Amino acid sequence: MRQAAGFTLAPSPDLSGVRPNVGLVEWRPLHLRNRPDAEASYPVLVDGVPEWLEPSLFRWVADRAATGGHGLAQRAEQLLRIRLPNPSNRGYQLVAYWRNATDKDRLTLIDFILAEWERLYDAAQRDFHGHDSAQEVVRAIDSMAGMLTDGGSLWRFETDPHWCLVRRVTEAAEQQYAIATSPNSDAANRLKRAWTACYRQSPNYDEAYRNAVLAVEAVVLPVTIPNDTSGTLGKAVRNIKDTRARWTVGGLTSEGPSGADALIAMLDLLWKNQERHARSDGTIADVSGPEAETAVGLAVALVQWFNAGLVHRA
Repeated sequence: MRQAAGFTLAPSPDLSGVRPNVGLVEWRPLHLRNRPDAEASYPVLVDGVPEWLEPSLFRWVADRAATGGHGLAQRAEQLLRIRLPNPSNRGYQLVAYWRNATDKDRLTLIDFILAEWERLYDAAQRDFHGHDSAQEVVRAIDSMAGMLTDGGSLWRFETDPHWCLVRRVTEAAEQQYAIATSPNSDAANRLKRAWTACYRQSPNYDEAYRNAVLAVEAVVLPVTIPNDTSGTLGKAVRNIKDTRARWTVGGLTSEGPSGADALIAMLDLLWKNQERHARSDGTIADVSGPEAETAVGLAVALVQWFNAGLVHRA
């Protein structure tokens, strides 16, 4: 994950530093401090739009709706494919929609507004006199990111590959992902796409799994079968299996399964479980959430290993 001390006005803005993406505030109400059940009584991460966050999020959406006016509402109807209420004041269509929307629809609306505000930011960046407008967008996004963090939302603001909401994961997983995607490479870009597709507000698990496989192929093929112009992850796995005695992972050895065996198991798990073909009855199973999360987790670990040169021929 890209980190920064704050916003910078650049063509490709680094906005992930506006508020912490992980490590929520450790403060707890007095009556819950030092209680063993404090986490259960004061959960760290909450899905949806909880009652203590709804007023703040509502005001944030209302402010953006007032700024965007009818144009923003019209794009919301077209892109979200919804019919907005038609109050007397057209600028309040999104406000009226929010009042009767489900939590999922409210989060989707916020996700849409974030994408629209990225367009505004990019336009302000191209305008020589747009510095103040760009800074206003920055303040709005910073405010949103802070609400989600302080309110213990399961959702957070992300900039890569575009401005959106994504689900939080553990801090350790975030850090491993940050390391795996730190080099600017095709593998890192595919891994970012896999991560966002898996954890965004409207996930696409098939896309997440497919990009996880591509990210791993991008680091595995050059090391295992560099001369095969039609190489696949399956071919790479077979090559490692046929020459497993020559491979090492971080130089680790044991009396039981070798590092190569562990590597093969991870690659096999990723490769063999992807749905690539229709079944005999013509149906094609969609990738489930747990399957996609497992695939992305495997890809993060594997890309990190290969990037660090931990996997090589002994």
